[in-house]
Amino acid sequence: MAGVQRAMFGEFAACGQKLSPEDAAMARGAIVSTSAALRAGDPSKTLDAERCLGCAISLYAGQTKTYQMADHFVAGGHFCIILYRSKRDPSITEIRPFAAPVGDGQAMDASVFKALVNRVIEHDKERNPQWIG
Repeated sequence: MAGVQRAMFGEFAACGQKLSPEDAAMARGAIVSTSAALRAGDPSKTLDAERCLGCAISLYAGQTKTYQMADHFVAGGHFCIILYRSKRDPSITEIRPFAAPVGDGQAMDASVFKALVNRVIEHDKERNPQWIG
């Protein structure tokens, strides 16, 4: 799990909106490679890797319809992603963004977040089964 402060997210996402297609591909690649490094990496470097991941996700966010539909998250909320990896070829990935609602200004309970993620995955199984398999 990676997070960035709200102001920093806004600044990075605004930059992400202006990325060239090549730079946008690099931001997506940074998400995939950093998450893979976190899975297999040195636990003492987890915090640094999570910070890098948060920055890469923030850049990526600015390129998405999710970011636009959430009105750039000016009222708050959470920009989330699910990284689907192909079981046949782990080098094939799909980044799936979604927005988590603001709620009452409190931190989202883990069980609520898990239920939201499960709903997104079930939705994706129906509409984009190729991402899951």
